[in-house]
Amino acid sequence: MEESLSHSFKRAKRKQVAKILFISILTVLVMIPLMIIASDRLAAFHSDRLNEHLFLHNRIAEPNVQIDSQVLRNSTVIGGEVITNRSKEVAGYLIPWSTLTSTYSVIGGSVDYNEMIPGWQYSKVNGYEYDKQTKQKVASFYHPEVKTYYDGVKQELAMIEQLDNQVAEVALSFDQPYTWQEVSKQLPDTISVKWFYLFSEIKEESMGPSGMEKFGFANEGDMDEAYQQFIEDIESYDQNDDSVFKEFLAKEKGKKGDEAKILGVMVTGKTSELAKIKDLPFIRGSSIGVTAEIVPYITPESFDE
Repeated sequence: MEESLSHSFKRAKRKQVAKILFISILTVLVMIPLMIIASDRLAAFHSDRLNEHLFLHNRIAEPNVQIDSQVLRNSTVIGGEVITNRSKEVAGYLIPWSTLTSTYSVIGGSVDYNEMIPGWQYSKVNGYEYDKQTKQKVASFYHPEVKTYYDGVKQELAMIEQLDNQVAEVALSFDQPYTWQEVSKQLPDTISVKWFYLFSEIKEESMGPSGMEKFGFANEGDMDEAYQQFIEDIESYDQNDDSVFKEFLAKEKGKKGDEAKILGVMVTGKTSELAKIKDLPFIRGSSIGVTAEIVPYITPESFDE
């Protein structure tokens, strides 16, 4: 009797263990696909957010930089990379610019700020910012409220005539804020205004570049529509709780495009045409950026036709 009861207990125990094992295996088999699906969706969500952020940043903080393509690489269910191929357009000439390699995962995304932030070349005779991959000089803007810059406020338009048979981009910084109407009537039709500089954080610049981003928008289509889109972009930008964003929106939101105050512009054209604006009185500083030699098989764009 006791042996039979013991045998029954052992058999019941084995059934219980087998049942638990079966449920555990079944749970694992169900959970693994669910975890893979959840991980894939999280990674896809963060890759989409990273894509949107990169396009948004390009619209508001990358003067005369265009995104040629933006694709995923090494994409898995747990993450991957977003590759952003960029260039600059100068009077019809495309000039390579640094490629960004940003990453994303199931927990978030990371922008390739290391390549976005210019390098700083300094010697006894030179001081300038440059793109880390292409080594091209970066055109610098000067804020009208910052009085002292480490290397002074340069007037490089005075030297642009020495660049014979070339096209160039130049960052023009104003002595005070102006409306586009006030500026445009003094610029010739033979040069192209590519980008409007509207605001940036004010920092100490006397010891070297502070690395503060310049915010603005491209000169594309209707001025008022472009300006209103810029306001929307600034409001949706990840750092819109920063005081510099709040200050700008408090002063400028609600204005029309022709009422917006501009601190500078990025212009492009033939060096012979750019040299003609070097003496305009409202230009506080001018900084040459990328240049390209004119070749017979690419005709520079003419803006007066």
